[in-house]
Amino acid sequence: MEKLIFITSVVVGTIAVVIVSSIVRATMRRARTVKRLREAEWARPHKKMNHDVVASLPRPVQAFLEHVINPGVEQARFVTVKQHGQWRSLAQPEWSELRAMAYYSGTIPGFVWHAKMKNSAFSWQDAQLLYGSGQASGRVKFLGMITMFDPDGQEVASALLARILMECIWFPTSLIPGGQLRWEAVNGNSARAILSDHGTTVSCVYTFNDNNEVTKIVTQDKFRDAETSFEREQCTMYCSDYKQFGGVRIPTKVRLEWNLEEQDFEYARIEIEWADHE
Repeated sequence: MEKLIFITSVVVGTIAVVIVSSIVRATMRRARTVKRLREAEWARPHKKMNHDVVASLPRPVQAFLEHVINPGVEQARFVTVKQHGQWRSLAQPEWSELRAMAYYSGTIPGFVWHAKMKNSAFSWQDAQLLYGSGQASGRVKFLGMITMFDPDGQEVASALLARILMECIWFPTSLIPGGQLRWEAVNGNSARAILSDHGTTVSCVYTFNDNNEVTKIVTQDKFRDAETSFEREQCTMYCSDYKQFGGVRIPTKVRLEWNLEEQDFEYARIEIEWADHE
């Protein structure tokens, strides 16, 4: 019996060391990336919100920016967003509790996302996504130890760049057009945002309501993981419950769904706890 207890203790201890080591390595890599993105942002020039900057944009975009950005507010250099909610996938359709931190560059595309998806105290997944300088990577680990998914490549770069463009709704000063972002009119209540970075170009159609708020964002440039490859699918994000954070108003509740040929599949329900715009 004592020998069994000893062996069990060694096994449990080894597993614990592996989990902790994996978490520490991932945390250090994430911290380095966040530090690099933040420092680079403070070295760049930034724009202020004023009517002259947005006068040439499609009318619904003008009205939206003037509504959600206070006059004279500088373009955010670096943004941190704390999230909670629910998450699932087509492969694992049961909802999991989600808690996440997201970090964004304010002037050029840069993104770090770290999340924990928890089914129970003994079943959880640790996820991390990184994008910068046109390079993208990700990984999902069961219990922070066993790699379940570690995507990279052009499909991931396109998907994360499209995600950044959709999530600019949380730092709308980055939707002021510049060298990498431009707008095209679609109709009276919609406009297309187009973002290019290191040879990759993505677009999203933003839909606005009568209150000059974005209620829906649709992209054709996201990829979902299928059984043996990535598949390009339409993705829709629904936005609601706008609140003031500093000098901007942002939606604090969003829902995301894949618009599949056979049906729509809702895969995320996210609420914003707080957002910090540096």
